[in-house]
Amino acid sequence: MDWGSFIGPAVVAAVVSGIIAVVGMLVSRSTTIRLHEEKLGADQRLAERKFEFDKQLARERFAYDRRQAVFKRRFELAEQVLADAYRFSDLMKFVRNGGAWEGEGESRKVAAHESEGVKRLRTTYYVPLERLQQNGEFISALMARRTTCRAHFGEDAVKAFDAFYGAMHKVRVSAQMLIMMAGDEERGASDRELRERLLRDIWEPLGEHADENTIGKEIDKGVALIEGFCRPVLEWVDQP
Repeated sequence: MDWGSFIGPAVVAAVVSGIIAVVGMLVSRSTTIRLHEEKLGADQRLAERKFEFDKQLARERFAYDRRQAVFKRRFELAEQVLADAYRFSDLMKFVRNGGAWEGEGESRKVAAHESEGVKRLRTTYYVPLERLQQNGEFISALMARRTTCRAHFGEDAVKAFDAFYGAMHKVRVSAQMLIMMAGDEERGASDRELRERLLRDIWEPLGEHADENTIGKEIDKGVALIEGFCRPVLEWVDQP
């Protein structure tokens, strides 16, 4: 019997089977490595996308929180300033109403040798100044918001506050000039005209009667400017 005829095919079969097993193992290993690499790549891309998403979400959250904080501050400022503008307008009407309560104006320092007539006249002219002084805390708080309003609302805020300040300054100067002129009634026509103009400044009814209430119109202009930049903030509704 020729054993070689049996051994030869067996060896070949074993070698072929081994080769197939090795190839199968290599293919399986290659497939496993490729799948693992693909999984790692997918995980990395997913992690990168998640990181970018989280980063964008954080940016948007920060921007939203910042917008909310700014709007809250702006809303509170607009509410306060608009309310104060209305209060200031009412205050200036009271300051310039032309009437006086008993005892008003008596905080004025009386000059030596004033006659009763001059004293009474100067005390009357002093009433608007006294009323402004009594409301000095409110006026100072209002004017202190000028720069903050400018930062939030722009140059219209400056114009509004300038109008308020100019109105007060004009009342103060006019009242002081009338006090200085009191008792000197023997003046020329030009000085009488000046006195009448000064009276219209400190007494609104006289200004309205002569259709020359420039101070009142200046205050109304300031209020309108403040309404222009405050009301849109107060009336704004966040739409979904």
